[in-house]
Amino acid sequence: MTGRQQLFEDLEAGRAQQAPVALAAFGTPIEVGAVPRQVIYAIPGLRQVHRADVFWSKLQGRLQKRLDLLLEPFQAYYAELPEDEQQTTLARLSKYPNWVDFARWFTRRMNLFRHGAHYTLTLELHGEPLHLPAELEFPDNRVLDEAEVESLRAAQLASYRRNLETLLELAADFDLDQVERPVLIRLLRQSPRRLRKHFLELKERMRTAMVLSELRRTDARFSQYHELYRARRLKRRWLAYLGPTNSGKTHRAMEQAARAGSALYLSPLRLMALENQERLEEQGIPCTLITGEEQIIREGATHYCCTMEEFGRFQNIRFDVVIVDEVQLLGDAQRGWAWTDALVGAYTERLIMTGPELVTPSLEHLCRICNDELVIEHTRRLTPLAIDSKPPSLQRMPAGSIIVDFSRRGVLELKALLEQRGRSAAVIYGALSPVVRREQARRFREGEVEIMVATDAIGMGLNLPAHRLYFRTDEKFDGVTVRTLTGQEIKQIAGRAGRYGFSESGLAGGFEHTVIHTIRRGLDEPDPPLDLKKFAVRPSYGHLKTLADALGERSLLRVWLTFIESVNYGKHFMAVLPEELMNWIKRLDDPAIDLRLRWIFASVPIHGGPESPARLSALAWLRHVHQGGVVPLPHPGRLQDLRSLEETLHELEVYIHLWRALPEYFIEEEAARERREELNDRILEILSATRRRR
Repeated sequence: MTGRQQLFEDLEAGRAQQAPVALAAFGTPIEVGAVPRQVIYAIPGLRQVHRADVFWSKLQGRLQKRLDLLLEPFQAYYAELPEDEQQTTLARLSKYPNWVDFARWFTRRMNLFRHGAHYTLTLELHGEPLHLPAELEFPDNRVLDEAEVESLRAAQLASYRRNLETLLELAADFDLDQVERPVLIRLLRQSPRRLRKHFLELKERMRTAMVLSELRRTDARFSQYHELYRARRLKRRWLAYLGPTNSGKTHRAMEQAARAGSALYLSPLRLMALENQERLEEQGIPCTLITGEEQIIREGATHYCCTMEEFGRFQNIRFDVVIVDEVQLLGDAQRGWAWTDALVGAYTERLIMTGPELVTPSLEHLCRICNDELVIEHTRRLTPLAIDSKPPSLQRMPAGSIIVDFSRRGVLELKALLEQRGRSAAVIYGALSPVVRREQARRFREGEVEIMVATDAIGMGLNLPAHRLYFRTDEKFDGVTVRTLTGQEIKQIAGRAGRYGFSESGLAGGFEHTVIHTIRRGLDEPDPPLDLKKFAVRPSYGHLKTLADALGERSLLRVWLTFIESVNYGKHFMAVLPEELMNWIKRLDDPAIDLRLRWIFASVPIHGGPESPARLSALAWLRHVHQGGVVPLPHPGRLQDLRSLEETLHELEVYIHLWRALPEYFIEEEAARERREELNDRILEILSATRRRR
């Protein structure tokens, strides 16, 4: 009978009796029966069982297989080897299936069984004992004796002490007692390089947290966003006109503005603001227009028409009526913060808004937060809208039709194609100035041209009377990717057809059958509700300046991101930094330049990509102003085509915008306005010119 067979007979007969077996492979005699059951249960492939007879039967089979792998190779090779060669023997065992992995596992188990891995390590921090749980990492090639284990513990203690000395050096005046013990333990276990990196990051985070905690305690702007507006002094009544396009929402709202002693109209587009300013002035009401690119100031004006981002200058002025148009843009990723600001901060007892019904849940939620009263009036389309099932022909398209494309290039291409067929066309797209857009819209309204070709800017309530509207495509580039139009976008744009008062019905269609199918589906399908749980807000310069001073931070971008990550406006609001604005701030964020100056340039509405002439000029102007120099009027260069005219015109608009904030540096404002007028005339001349028919 072999020693191994005797082992199993002893195990089976005596159950838990002592069954000594010398494992020569590890040079250490162990008593299998004395091994705790949790160690035996951990043998790979052996499940814990409760019945003793089943347990020992399974144990016998498992140990038989494991010992076959363990004893035979070592009896032949390992036991007789000189001690200095035993350490290399495990490499020779790789010819045995899974043997190396099993041997390493078994070695670790034996070390844990004999010595235990966990113990308490004691250091001294500021004269007080610091007791830290520690864990030994055993080698997997041999079982250690007590002297070797003590040596490991001593080395680990020395490493912890060195790391603690490094922490004390890095902390300087920072109190390490503020660091939670689990975090401190994780730091002490790291390598010196990682310890330095992670502790400095932790120190900065904790310092920022303490600064913000103090700001929240002492400065209400950092904890009570919506409670700080003067609007909280009033019990406001929200009146929401919600319904489809061409249902008279804006008309009903502007009627109330006209009857009010003072009113503020807020629009998503400068052309809409301009249209409603003209509407009020036609009724004999002096009205000031303020947009990011244009101002028309009327002395003694009681009414104002503005783009939404200009609301900040009016938040402390009380109005009889405030109108927020296209309120569904509350959920817009880039501009939604401006709608939140207007709805929360409008200082009026009568707050009127217009938009589609899908925005109802968000309005109800935000109104409850403001402790106001919401009344919803549902509107219905005033003229029926049908689908034209046949793609149109440019040659035979009826006069008074609108064609929608989603790019400047497509709009100008369609204009050229129409003119080649003897048709006349006006155009509207984003790069055009308000003056040019207004003139193009007038030419279409008064019948000077047959067709209007426009981008989706016409979907926001522009007064363009047309019976028919056709989509050239059912896809658009949204700044990130090319995607299919949503149902709400289709409703907004197609709803321009059949304008009430100009036509008894409307007809919408597409240039291809697939586009027509998309349009029909978009008009028929219900809109998913816009149910916002948190509303986007943007910090003011005062917020960022206070935070920058408290943190000693010079970077506008880092201060803004810290504000977003750390300032808690409560569960209903969240600070945001739109991606386009963030990319612009990255380019102008020179810590050597005054923070207020960078904020002013970051707030300027600049269109075009990162290399557009207006952005490049603005960066040069920022450095010029920083050095104390007066900014000269930009040189027009060679203005030979429409795009160069548009780009130069936008540079002038940025110059005029900056003049309002920094008049001591942008001193040629009058010359800029004169040159802008010349460029507008030149652009109008080009757009109004009709090409010869082929």
